[in-house]
Amino acid sequence: QFYYWTPGSHIPWHNDSGHNGGITIYLNKSWDEDWGGIFLYKDGESVNGLYPKPNRSIMQCGGIPHSVVPTSKNSDVRLTIQVFF
Repeated sequence: QFYYWTPGSHIPWHNDSGHNGGITIYLNKSWDEDWGGIFLYKDGESVNGLYPKPNRSIMQCGGIPHSVVPTSKNSDVRLTIQVFF
């Protein structure tokens, strides 16, 4: 699936129930860290994050809780491909 995440968009905490895992591929040619859109995931009691980065892909399996923080009002549209399996 191809997604256009407009400024101000986010994804609340979830675990992709119904799927064994998922992959996110970031398609933006550049991404400013001030634009938000950070992928967060829980690892036990810790929360870790990864910024959208050109050509970065993130694979998560096994129901890991994750979310995406809101993008700023002045961000570019965040472009991703989402694959679920």
